[in-house]
Amino acid sequence: MDCFLLFYEQLEKLSTIPKCRNGISVDVYDAGTTEEYFRQIDQCTSLLVSFYDRYIADTKMHLALHKRINTRHRKNYDDLKLMLMIDVIRAYEELNHPTRLHSPEGIALLLLLVKLFRQDYVVSYIGLKTIPYDIINLDGLVPFISECSDRIDIPVNDSVISTLLQTVHPQADNIYRISLYHLFESVAAVDGAISQSEKEYLMTLLHLDDDDIGNDIKIETKLVLK
Repeated sequence: MDCFLLFYEQLEKLSTIPKCRNGISVDVYDAGTTEEYFRQIDQCTSLLVSFYDRYIADTKMHLALHKRINTRHRKNYDDLKLMLMIDVIRAYEELNHPTRLHSPEGIALLLLLVKLFRQDYVVSYIGLKTIPYDIINLDGLVPFISECSDRIDIPVNDSVISTLLQTVHPQADNIYRISLYHLFESVAAVDGAISQSEKEYLMTLLHLDDDDIGNDIKIETKLVLK
């Protein structure tokens, strides 16, 4: 079975785990996540999911994806969610930050996974003390996402969704990159400072890493997607 089918199989398993809101739970509150950091990543992940709903989850993007990559076509757009998560996991790898859930960086990943794949559940700051078993196990998707990332023909230093947007919704590509930038600026700064290598990666998201000033993305204010 190929990596894409394995991902969908794992996603199906996770979606059928019995809800245990009053049963087994995991405490990730002690991961070092401050309330201010949680507020930042909560806003950034919500913005990214709003962008997904508005610009990514549509027929044109789906067709563009399957012209480029054979992801075993999914009518429910789970394959587009997978492509978004590939971009996110690649960013974690480029920043050299952990994805484990008992870390502040991992909490950002958990929020995004929940908002994409378990919209019936809302994570709050105080709720980090009791994350249900069926929710915490969303991190089981990460190895499958990484495997799919390794198998697609889009280089690891390129964004899959950005590549598709440039064909389908070119006017929205800047918004997507800014959304990623805000999220990973918060993730990179969680340890108190942004290193030179982290700055260099963040600049790639805004096209500030090349000599072409025509493609530079300028950030003046926080992005709000209505």
